[in-house]
Amino acid sequence: MPITPILASDTTGALAWPVAILLCLGLIGFGGIVLIAKWGRRRWWGFLLAMLPTAVGGLALTLLMSDGALGFFYAIAAFPLFCGICGLYFWSRKRQA
Repeated sequence: MPITPILASDTTGALAWPVAILLCLGLIGFGGIVLIAKWGRRRWWGFLLAMLPTAVGGLALTLLMSDGALGFFYAIAAFPLFCGICGLYFWSRKRQA
C-alpha cells in the first residue's frame, strides 16, 4: 500500500471554512446596511446587526495581522469590518419623520 504524501492542496479544505464564514458575515453586514438605513436607525436590533460583522471582522483582522498572512486574507477579513462600520454609520443617523 503506497503512502500518499501530504500536498499543498490539502490545506484548501482547512482554509475554505474560515473564508466562507467571513464572506457570509460580510454579506450579512452588507444586507444589514440596507435594513438599517431603511428601518433600523437608532433601534437596538439595528445596532446588533451592525456590531456583529464589525466585531468578528475586527477580531479576524487583528488575528491575521498578529500572525501574518497573504494580502488576500486581509481583504476578506476587512470586508465584514467595512460593512459593519457602514452599518454603524447609518444606525447613528437620525430617523426621518
